[in-house]
Amino acid sequence: MRDRLNIAYIRKGDFLLERQAMNIETAIDEWQEDAEMSDAQINLLKSIYHRKIENPFKVIVLTAEEIQMIDSEDEEGLAESRISFKEIGIEWEI
Repeated sequence: MRDRLNIAYIRKGDFLLERQAMNIETAIDEWQEDAEMSDAQINLLKSIYHRKIENPFKVIVLTAEEIQMIDSEDEEGLAESRISFKEIGIEWEI
C-alpha cells in the first residue's frame, strides 16, 4: 500500500520537473509565455544559462545593465530575485 501511495505522489509531482527535463529552447519558450517575459529578459536568461553551463562552479556576477534587464520596479521582488540568484551562484555587481 505504501509503495502505491509513493508512486501516486511522484506521478502527481511530475509537473514540477517537467520543464527541467525539456530541451532548453522549448523550456524557454514555455517559460516566456507563462511568465510573460520580455525579449530582454529572455536574452538575459539565455546568457546566464550559457555561462552557467560553460562553467557550472564559477560565480556569475550580473552587471548593472543585466540587472536592469530584469525590468522590475518592485523593490521587494528584486530583493527576492537577488536572494534566489545568490542561491545558485549568481551575484549582483552593485
